[in-house]
Amino acid sequence: MQHHDFGFVHQVLAFVRIHDEALSDEQGSLRAYPLNRIAFVRGYGNSFLIRAEYDRRLKELLDYYYYDVLASAFVRRSPEKFWSYHKGRLEEIGLPFDRGRYVRAVLRKMIDLVCNPKQTIEKTRRRKSAD
Repeated sequence: MQHHDFGFVHQVLAFVRIHDEALSDEQGSLRAYPLNRIAFVRGYGNSFLIRAEYDRRLKELLDYYYYDVLASAFVRRSPEKFWSYHKGRLEEIGLPFDRGRYVRAVLRKMIDLVCNPKQTIEKTRRRKSAD
């Protein structure tokens, strides 16, 4: 896109079929996609966004990542494989693990779970029935 013209095709040209040994299945279980979006913005955002847009988008993605991915992983007691992947991937992207942001996200997640007991019970039931 930086060096060539591009167009938009109004048709789905790809699909994902997930099976037990698929790379996409592992990426899904590791919750890798939000972190991949962050890597994409870090890699290409400066080429296509003005500084304010870049900063805003990166903040949005990081806020989501720390709250919805990492804080949720804390609550779910995700295995070491999950944490190793995310620590390594953050290093690859060149972002340090933000302990303060993580603690704030975990506290916010815990408050959300306590203040919304019906939603918490429903999520727990769905998770147990999926296992």
